[in-house]
Amino acid sequence: MKKALRAFEKYMTIERDLSENTVRTYLSDLKQFDDYLNENSLTLDEMNLSEIRKYLGLAYAEIEPSSAARRLSSLKSFFQFLLREGRIGFNPVKLIQSPKQKSTLPKFATVEQANRLMLAPLVSAWRTFRDLAILETLYSTGIRVSECENLLLDNIDFEGGLITVIQGKGRRDRIVPIGSKAIIAIKAYLKVRPFKSKSVFLNSRGEPLTDRQIHRIVTEYSVMIGRPDLTPHSLRHSCATHMIEGGANLIEVKEMLGHVSVSSTARYVHIGVDTLMKEYLKAHPRANLPAKRRSFEVSGAVLPDEKPSPRIMAELRHEQARYARENH
Repeated sequence: MKKALRAFEKYMTIERDLSENTVRTYLSDLKQFDDYLNENSLTLDEMNLSEIRKYLGLAYAEIEPSSAARRLSSLKSFFQFLLREGRIGFNPVKLIQSPKQKSTLPKFATVEQANRLMLAPLVSAWRTFRDLAILETLYSTGIRVSECENLLLDNIDFEGGLITVIQGKGRRDRIVPIGSKAIIAIKAYLKVRPFKSKSVFLNSRGEPLTDRQIHRIVTEYSVMIGRPDLTPHSLRHSCATHMIEGGANLIEVKEMLGHVSVSSTARYVHIGVDTLMKEYLKAHPRANLPAKRRSFEVSGAVLPDEKPSPRIMAELRHEQARYARENH
């Protein structure tokens, strides 16, 4: 099994050109599978459909559906690789369907909460300057936590207000705008940090921060503003949501986030009911009566009367007559 895992790691890194984080996730999932084989004295050749289901049943009982789906996906890729390489004669995992998941949107901060989050670090020691720079960078650019972890000084164009994201997810390099407040925060941090390094964000030993350490930093300040559920991904989500609300189109945001498909970016669109109704009344050709003539309220969810009033009926007949005149 260990030899097969090493070969699979090489295949993912070289042939599929996957990012380091993606490879690490695959191997972590497969380590759980390897532990199961060892604990039950099983070999890969003995893993038939029944045994695979038994393993997944035990795993599913301990993890969330999203994690279960990811673990199954890792297992499918691994067994497909083994079949392709001739290491097994049959792939039993391909017969197993992925567990159903609830379609949930990642959490995001409001603009007011994002502003409060940026005020949470009380800049005094160099680490608090660093923490503010991290928060500003994540929210300003929408980059992934792994991309923040790997950010180098050479990747930042301080004058142009741009950063180059090197080897992001899927190894797709891209150029991303970064706001002036984030630039100011990074410059202030660089002036006081006690270490020299090509990496931007460092820990207390002068080493690049890991993704887990960045997660902990974001959580620390999220708790301070009463939003302990916020994560680096929440700030990425907040960046995309606030840009779209501010008028950016999905294609622009897609390129900035490094998404392959615009459908991934569409998950970051949050439209309130009142905003939706306002846009609907403005845009739809059959929804252009003045708001005062509508027999419902958006926010209060008031249902129309069972029987329309004579006034509303007269208005409807008037609209129908006008429509008939204009189209004949």
